[in-house]
Amino acid sequence: MKKYILMTIFYMFSIFCYANENKEINCNDTLRMVKDVVDKDLSIPGKAYLTDSVTYHVLFKYLNDENCSSLRQECLSILMDYGKVSCLRKYRNLQNNIHWEKYPNLQALAFDTIKPSKKFRLWVNATLEDKASIDILLKKFEESSDYYEKMMILNSLAYISNKRLLKKIFKKVVKEGEKNIYYKGYCVCFNSAYYIYYWLLRAHNDDTHVLKMYKKFQKMYVPIYPNDLRGEPKILPINKDINHFLETEKNGNYSNLKEMQQFVRDVKKYVKELYGLDVKIADDNIIKFCYIVEIDDEDYEDE
Repeated sequence: MKKYILMTIFYMFSIFCYANENKEINCNDTLRMVKDVVDKDLSIPGKAYLTDSVTYHVLFKYLNDENCSSLRQECLSILMDYGKVSCLRKYRNLQNNIHWEKYPNLQALAFDTIKPSKKFRLWVNATLEDKASIDILLKKFEESSDYYEKMMILNSLAYISNKRLLKKIFKKVVKEGEKNIYYKGYCVCFNSAYYIYYWLLRAHNDDTHVLKMYKKFQKMYVPIYPNDLRGEPKILPINKDINHFLETEKNGNYSNLKEMQQFVRDVKKYVKELYGLDVKIADDNIIKFCYIVEIDDEDYEDE
């Protein structure tokens, strides 16, 4: 009798494990399908937001999936990171019975009747045109010396659609760009003027002209500084060596830099047409350069 009971328990446990294993496989397969749909929607170089109704149908469908929590969480993350507010509001009814109360930040973006609240993320309140939230983010942008943090702050502000607020934000971005200083990231340094274009790419991502400028920027010649700058401050001090490097690139490699100069002129012209603002940056600014990173042999493990 005991043997029979043990065999029965073992059999039931095996069925349970098999069902869970199949469930996990199905979740992973579905997740791969979802990511394929998202990747296809974002396949245009420089495109930052999802716009295809099919993508929203898929994401909202699996946001409602009761069998796979990891799939729900991934769909939520994608919608928060790449969802375009106007599209969230347009396509939110593609799937019925979404438990919006589980996703208050997403709900705030998807419904134009919801007011700012302390329970929402700072950038969500900024998107809902809360003045205090916008001012906090702008203050952080102005005070930060971290290149990547500044980019993330601009990402947060770029969801706003109010033209008056966009112009207010952009004036701060232009002021930053006109500083003509270099921010150091890993292996790369960007002139502060780059933030002007980065803002255009995020806040006006549906403009084909902005996306064309992105393609040009990606193909540009990028100068390489021959020394490792990792030990330097985040705001790069322009010592005589770096200054010599920049001036040499401007003068000695002028033919290679013509595309970059044309890019700067295109950005200034576009800003004038869009915002009516004159950007005071030199056409021959080197917007981006890379630097050598020295790796010690001991960083590698023997294969």
